[in-house]
Amino acid sequence: MKFLLKILVFLYFFSSYLYISAASLKDSLISDTQSSVWEVNWDTTWDILSPIFSWFKTEIFSLIMVVAIAVFIFIGIRFASARWNPEEFKKAWMQLIYAIIGIFFIFMAWWLVKIVSSLSL
Repeated sequence: MKFLLKILVFLYFFSSYLYISAASLKDSLISDTQSSVWEVNWDTTWDILSPIFSWFKTEIFSLIMVVAIAVFIFIGIRFASARWNPEEFKKAWMQLIYAIIGIFFIFMAWWLVKIVSSLSL
């Protein structure tokens, strides 16, 4: 998985480097920029990464909710296994408080991003 990620990152940056150099080469060699000779898509790597990023952008909230449900199930198991032991019960209670605070901050960050992105400056 790490190897695939490294390849995708390398291809993304390598493609952007080729895109910049191809544009400067085109401008230096051909004075007519309306030529149909250079109508080549240099963003082939973005075509590969675009579905991944768009899926991540649309599904990130669902993924966060699945992780939150898993955390709450884990905390419930900690409560059940505490068996009224005050120390274990306190640890589980603190984990519950931290999980609630974490979810609150995630919602607040999402809300803040939505507000900032809706501003027209």
